Amino acid sequence: MDGKTKFRYVERCLYKYPENCIRLNTLRNALEELRASTSARGQGFEPIMGGGGPGDPVAMRAARIADIEGEIAGLEAITAPIAQIHKELGSEYILADSPKYGMRKILDLCYFGGNSGAQVAQILNTSERNVYKMRCRLVDMVIRCLGL
Repeated sequence: MDGKTKFRYVERCLYKYPENCIRLNTLRNALEELRASTSARGQGFEPIMGGGGPGDPVAMRAARIADIEGEIAGLEAITAPIAQIHKELGSEYILADSPKYGMRKILDLCYFGGNSGAQVAQILNTSERNVYKMRCRLVDMVIRCLGL
């Protein structure tokens, strides 16, 4: 993956972070429900049917659990580093005039808040060029954190 492709990929991950967090919670809840219904089967609440073929409900449930676990792992690989960066940039030890404070504002306003570069520049009382530079630094930080 070249530098431009990495940048675009990470920006897409940043913009989709709130949506991915919601999806992750939904998948975790679905997985809990599937596992609960699976454990209920072993306690005699539902009859176990099927002989292991493609239409076997037990095999279908196991396949669905594996699919959900895979999707959760993929989303966690993307969201966990972003959450960690968000947390670190929001530390009480970050000074209000430091570049990291600006990157946290960019993260909150631009990527999580959906504001344009011009809107963020106006809110932060800075130039669009400065907003772009902070965005680039932030994306580079996330690229390193994701191991790309």
